[in-house]
Amino acid sequence: MDAPKSPPVYKDRRTGLLIFGVIEILLGCLCLLLVPLILFGHVMGAKATGKPPDYKVIMPSVIMYPFLAVAFVWLGIGSIKKRRWARAVSLIIGWAWLLAGVAGIVGFVTMGPAIFSGAAGGQPLPPGARIVMLVTAALMLGVFFVAAPATLILFYRSPHVRATCEAADPHPAWTDACPLPVLAVSLWLLVAALWMPLMPLFYNSVMPFFGILLQGIAGTLVFLVLAVLWLYAAWSLYRLKPIGWWITAITMGLLVISSAITFSSIDIMEMYRAMGYSEELLQQMQQMKFSGRQFTIWGVIGGALMLGYLIFIYRYFRRPGLA
Repeated sequence: MDAPKSPPVYKDRRTGLLIFGVIEILLGCLCLLLVPLILFGHVMGAKATGKPPDYKVIMPSVIMYPFLAVAFVWLGIGSIKKRRWARAVSLIIGWAWLLAGVAGIVGFVTMGPAIFSGAAGGQPLPPGARIVMLVTAALMLGVFFVAAPATLILFYRSPHVRATCEAADPHPAWTDACPLPVLAVSLWLLVAALWMPLMPLFYNSVMPFFGILLQGIAGTLVFLVLAVLWLYAAWSLYRLKPIGWWITAITMGLLVISSAITFSSIDIMEMYRAMGYSEELLQQMQQMKFSGRQFTIWGVIGGALMLGYLIFIYRYFRRPGLA
């Protein structure tokens, strides 16, 4: 007779889950603290210019950070309790945070010199001060948007952490219903779908649409249609239905093509002007040399990366016998 198999050996990571759970809770508190800081900074900036504050400009951030605060606190509690769903969602957020951070650093390297080319009052900064500000900002971005999420990923992707969570939480969680790479797209589509109905409020219903700027009811309808499609796609992806993959690929592709066509003939500043941005803010954006060409290039790169990722997860949607 064969000898009974011994259970797999793993290193207990309960202490690490406790520490990282506390860190995530603190990150949630930090996100919540950013809301009054953003409001205070916006009000002080408006007083400095002598004009009333335009709260609509900062409303996306004011809504986003409380959402992130709830998410991090929820994940922190789940990590402390060694829940397997907390590990899975922490990995998803960590990867999204890291990718956004890398993109932000690349954008900063591209636009940073223009951002720090002048100071308040329009006087150019001395070269030495400009270099110090650029390096300091780059280091801060590197710590908070690359090192921090990378540390989160390295911890939660450990097989020992996974084994610890599965031992403490033996029953399958909702995150086990589909592969983690697919779950990531499903969750972010859900977030995007819930965000779409707010877009008309934040941006005056302005929507780039194949060479024109839709506004009013037409723009609002496009946002609402996207919300419905992405809600259905998020559910379908979670259920591993191919229709969800196709809806995601087609809508993302059409949005990239639409933006490229629109900003090849329309100045992007016209879009921001239609969205209600003040002339002072538009002038600041022009000083940073922000253009429709840059917007299109970033959109095409992001769309290509998204398409590549969708191709990567397509194998999960192949029917038996077609692989």
